[in-house]
Amino acid sequence: MTYEEIARRTGRQRRTVIRFFEGGKAAQASETAVSVARALGLATDRYDSCEAMLIAYWKEENCLREEERRLVECFRRLDGRTRGNLVLVAETLAKQEEAAPPRP
Repeated sequence: MTYEEIARRTGRQRRTVIRFFEGGKAAQASETAVSVARALGLATDRYDSCEAMLIAYWKEENCLREEERRLVECFRRLDGRTRGNLVLVAETLAKQEEAAPPRP
């Protein structure tokens, strides 16, 4: 989910959302934390605190490189049929890459 999407869902400015994830002043506001957690669809009963929920989400989202994150964001906007076709293309390309002789 993009910062813009989270901002839209929470009714907060994009910059506030960015500062929240960067650990700025916005991260200290419990109402911001609660609204961001809800926007992310996090189940509050699985964690001891809102902060723990958001740290878990942050680690999951940031394990991807920027290029991979952009790809995932685009993929999420596609309909089911198009997603299926894209997966088939990606799998075919990956197999071709694996079968290709090593590059010098």
